[in-house]
This record gives sequence, C-alpha cells and structure tokens, in this order.
Amino acid sequence: MHIVVTGTLLSMKRADAAQKALNVGAIPMDGINSKINYLVTGYQAKGRAKSAKILKVEKMLSDGFDVQVID
Repeated sequence: MHIVVTGTLLSMKRADAAQKALNVGAIPMDGINSKINYLVTGYQAKGRAKSAKILKVEKMLSDGFDVQVID
C-alpha cells in the first residue's frame, strides 16, 4: 500500500508517521501518483484552500481510481 500525508499532523511528526507506515508494510510517498492507496489529511485551517494533493486525489476519485481518504 502507498500512503501520502498532507496538512499538519497534530499528534506526531511526519517522519514518525512515515516510520509507522513502514512498520506496517506501507510505502510512504511525497507526491500523488497512480500508485497511491491512501491519503491522510492532517489539520487544515478554516478558510484555507485545499492542498494540491487533496485536489489531485479528488480528481483521481472522479476518474475512478480507488483511493481512500483518511481524515
């Protein structure tokens, strides 16, 4: 499984999240591509525009890709 994180994580650093993903057999990635299985969205300030990663995944979902978004 390939996983990407976007936004601010409140409970841990990104490096720790990447290590946890590796520990359970996932592959952390920096960018969105057709291999992605999960997008983890961290905190986003109210009124702030969606990140480019969220917008790309929304487009992929509308195109029929199987991507899970975890808030």
